[in-house]
Amino acid sequence: MERTSDQIPSQGTSHDNKPPAKAAASPNHSFDKALEGGRKLKWLASDAPGFLYPTILSDMHDVAVLYGIKRQPQAAKGFLIAILEEMEEDHPDISKVQAQLALVCYELRHYKEATELVKHDEGRTFLEILSQDAASLDRMRDLVSALCRDGLYCESIAVAEQVLQVKRKMFGSSHHATIAAMCILGRTYCESGDTEKALGLVAESVSTSEGSLGSEHEITLICRYNLALVHSKQGELHLAELGCASIVDLLEDALGPTHGTCIECRCLLLAVREARS
Repeated sequence: MERTSDQIPSQGTSHDNKPPAKAAASPNHSFDKALEGGRKLKWLASDAPGFLYPTILSDMHDVAVLYGIKRQPQAAKGFLIAILEEMEEDHPDISKVQAQLALVCYELRHYKEATELVKHDEGRTFLEILSQDAASLDRMRDLVSALCRDGLYCESIAVAEQVLQVKRKMFGSSHHATIAAMCILGRTYCESGDTEKALGLVAESVSTSEGSLGSEHEITLICRYNLALVHSKQGELHLAELGCASIVDLLEDALGPTHGTCIECRCLLLAVREARS
């Protein structure tokens, strides 16, 4: 019978000179072994005449992605740059590598480099590539915020829309991940100044979240805060104040007083009350 991972291997008898079988490696240990192998691969390939061999470049790209998942963006960047230096401009995988590099650069706050990569992504190739990878898809939320911060609203909206489209396809419209993605897209439109589009998206996220998750679920509360924020941007200060006042304590209970959304909500409530006084 084939042994499964949760079965204990035989340790032998007293006459058996074989050592006891080792315990299964933890996921982190497996990651570390893979990364160590990747470091050796990079070192060997740096002087190898076959560095341009597609398999080596592909393997190095996989190692770079592992570094990204392990939240070691500087190491990932080193691998990706090494790969790009060896790739011809018409290499079929160059967009895949550039997309990962843009993501890593934003995580390192190397915004100038990342912005240049995104600006030249005319066909939105990066978005299609990144959204095919679950780990990268989650990291794309940070990319939305970074693009907004740089004033690249068209690019930020494109990323947020891609994330929402993929989440909806993967999980359906009422899943918490889809609702959060819709709210992020609404917030992005709000940052860009299109408050009408933002209002529709955020209001829909609130309605969907209340219906599927409940009115006091943390996702619902975050959506309700973003609705109050949109109201404030539209000059509807009374609605903004009501919205913040109704959730500020619930947010603190759900997320903790030091959570970013909780702090934002309190600040917005104070600002709106001061503006109305």
